[in-house]
Amino acid sequence: MDNLLDGLDKKFISILVGPRQVGKTTLIKMLIQEIKSKNYENIIYLNLDDITLRTRLSQDPVELRREIERRMGKPLIRIKNRLFLIIDEAQKAPSIFEQVKIIYDDFAEKVKIFLSGSSSMDIQRNVSETLAGRIRLYRMRGLSLGEILKDAGFVSNPRGIVKDIVAGNFSVSKARKIQSKIWQYRDSTNIFIEKLLLFGSLPGVYVQLEQEERWFILRDYVSVYLEKDIRALSQIGNLDQFQRVYSSLMFQNGGILNINNISNDLNMSRDTVRKYIDVMQSSFLVNKIRPYSRKLKTRLTKTPKLYFFDQGIVNHTLRLISIEALRSAQKLGTALETLVLNELMAEGLNLSLPPEICYLRDYQGHELDFILKNKDTSIVEVTTSPKIGKGKWRNLNYFTRYFKKPNIFVVGNFEEFKEIRKEDKTLFVIPIWLWF
Repeated sequence: MDNLLDGLDKKFISILVGPRQVGKTTLIKMLIQEIKSKNYENIIYLNLDDITLRTRLSQDPVELRREIERRMGKPLIRIKNRLFLIIDEAQKAPSIFEQVKIIYDDFAEKVKIFLSGSSSMDIQRNVSETLAGRIRLYRMRGLSLGEILKDAGFVSNPRGIVKDIVAGNFSVSKARKIQSKIWQYRDSTNIFIEKLLLFGSLPGVYVQLEQEERWFILRDYVSVYLEKDIRALSQIGNLDQFQRVYSSLMFQNGGILNINNISNDLNMSRDTVRKYIDVMQSSFLVNKIRPYSRKLKTRLTKTPKLYFFDQGIVNHTLRLISIEALRSAQKLGTALETLVLNELMAEGLNLSLPPEICYLRDYQGHELDFILKNKDTSIVEVTTSPKIGKGKWRNLNYFTRYFKKPNIFVVGNFEEFKEIRKEDKTLFVIPIWLWF
């Protein structure tokens, strides 16, 4: 919200993108209330989920301008006070983008335009063709732990230490200060975290009190995504093939993406598998984490890892309906990695200079979970253990010799924040309840 409000008086077109049901429309409605609180009266909200409106605008793109002028009661050229034009699910009517461009070019001083959408592929295609150089992109994800803690009244500011880690400004004193503030709430926070690990971060799922209703919503999310979004937005003809790739990827969640194995297992061409994965990435369903690319004196894996954006969707598909089931299936570590990654991405995506998030693995099996490449190198390791095991120490010792004084963070089920000095390294041990 703060990022959108900061751009309120700036001329660029603000575009809000993200997975379906992460709260984009809710945020847009909150934005409208904020605009009204600043005593602006000229606000037009168009939701292209409305099939009647969408059909009308799609058949005749000039109809967008007519619709605006009908609602304003006057031609755009006669508008004196600032107008806020907000178009929700804009990608569903691609033909309007040319008219949006014309309105922006003619009336940028008077009209502030906001667009939102659930498909990066379709939004970016239309932006590159018609709105290049005129936009500011904002990316939205599911609920963060900080937002949950703020809603519970545990913190006043939902942005804690992760923001500083991502920006390369980590402060030990600030970490200790935040820890002291929420220390009394850590048991409750761990309950929130278990809920995130099991049901994911979709707001509509998280706020449900009944467990069965959460699973129903996750079931319907997958159904709507496959039957409606993918077929409609990306022209996927063979939905059965797409769903087979989707299901296969669930079992590889958090692992190295092996397109050859999927292709062979499903008797499907590699190009087809690759195309379907690209569609999932463009619709925000999955995130590819690329391998570290700089040359080191060891042979590195060059294939990306893949994480689904929401752990609840994975758990529903794999029928992992309890924390114990996650642990028994050896998926709890991946679920925790997903949570840690989501917090990193939520803070990094909207920075002017977002860090590259990658992983590091060599052919001898040494691996680091996440590396952030910003002004300094930061290493983030994830563990479900309450202590740093020998394997973690071995990997850190092996790889950190290649980096000049990296910031090293180990996130896990620790009791409290600690600063550990060992040999020539300083590690920051962060309990998962402090990871926001």
